[in-house]
Amino acid sequence: QTCRMLAEPELRSYKHLRYWVGLYLEEALPDLGAGDHAGQTPEYFRYLQQVFLEAHANEVINVNHLNSIPTKQIYEDFTSTFPPPKVIYKYENMPWNEIWDRLNRPVLTSHVRDIMFLIIHNIIPTRERLYRLNQCRSDQCDQGDGLEDLEHLFTGCVRTQVAWAWCRRKIMHLMPDLPAYPSNFELIHLAYDSPMDDEILWLVAHYCAYVYEQKSREHTTI
Repeated sequence: QTCRMLAEPELRSYKHLRYWVGLYLEEALPDLGAGDHAGQTPEYFRYLQQVFLEAHANEVINVNHLNSIPTKQIYEDFTSTFPPPKVIYKYENMPWNEIWDRLNRPVLTSHVRDIMFLIIHNIIPTRERLYRLNQCRSDQCDQGDGLEDLEHLFTGCVRTQVAWAWCRRKIMHLMPDLPAYPSNFELIHLAYDSPMDDEILWLVAHYCAYVYEQKSREHTTI
């Protein structure tokens, strides 16, 4: 994901990375040397610098083709075993085998899959998360309508409420009569039960990707 962010200098995520790690990655990517940079680098970004530079030195990544580096290739070069993701322990009642299966369906493009990966692992840079990491002054949505956590950003914000309501109605039409329909949280985490599995997966994932892209470009309405 870092490689793809660094391949799109027009996005806010690129400027965010440039601020925190630009001076350390300047040798590999000279354009990162421009602009303001952090005086002190948090541990998270120091580790990111080390991993990126190690991958570059070992020719795991090619800085001329950052947008086309498969995640699987990086994982294979850095580890031979995969410990369970932390999110599994946080939400133990979620159907994780089904969620991982959906995440790898061919109906999703690599770009959309990467965004859904961030959502499922709860590492989207919401204000709530950035505030918790001391990288944001407030955890409140800039629209003044509450805490900007994952569910708020994609389903409850005034910028997304109308679009999500439309999307959710479409999803409900694709589901059989159930005693209880999935919550918004479950839907954006791909935890649902329906014979129209791929159709719902495509709709939810592309909706989430669209919202994330608009947020990254700092649009005020979605």
